[in-house]
Amino acid sequence: MSSPIVVGLAALLCGCPIISEDLANQKSAAYAPYAPYANGGGWTVDQDCIDYLSVTDIQSGDIAEGFSLEDQHGDTVVLHHFCNQVVLIMAVAIWDGGSSSISEDLQVLYETYKEQGFLPMALLGEGDPTDWSEAFDLTYPVLSDEGFRQFRELYDPDSQEPLSIPSGVLLKPGLEVVWKGLGWEITADEIESYLP
Repeated sequence: MSSPIVVGLAALLCGCPIISEDLANQKSAAYAPYAPYANGGGWTVDQDCIDYLSVTDIQSGDIAEGFSLEDQHGDTVVLHHFCNQVVLIMAVAIWDGGSSSISEDLQVLYETYKEQGFLPMALLGEGDPTDWSEAFDLTYPVLSDEGFRQFRELYDPDSQEPLSIPSGVLLKPGLEVVWKGLGWEITADEIESYLP
């Protein structure tokens, strides 16, 4: 019986696939419904790093747990699809005056840095993400997160305290947590420093 290392090396030398074609097709099919967010977002999926993520916790330096939420276009957005990008996730609310200005500021940052690998996400705790994105001309993902359930899991899963809005989490490539906090404390320089 050959060892997996010898078989893998032989496959590389002959140009043969290391994984079976069936497995490769299954992996492609698993990503197909989300790539490239065909209903309108068109956000790029980072398939090359998805399989290598190892979720740890939500403290600074940890790898963030993933989520899947519906966006303003009706697509299901999967956080781990953007593992090679700088992702800023903000919890916003219709009733919070600061959330509207933050959403507009995020749009400016997105337009400035999207080609370099920056993607903001607004998690809306109530209301329609389509209405929110249209009200402020937002072209980044606005996600429906009823009651902020997913954001709370990402931000502070053990807390029994009410969630302060707006709150955010910044993830560098590899979805490593580099900041989480209240309000709007992230500068353009900080985002630039983490760009791939």
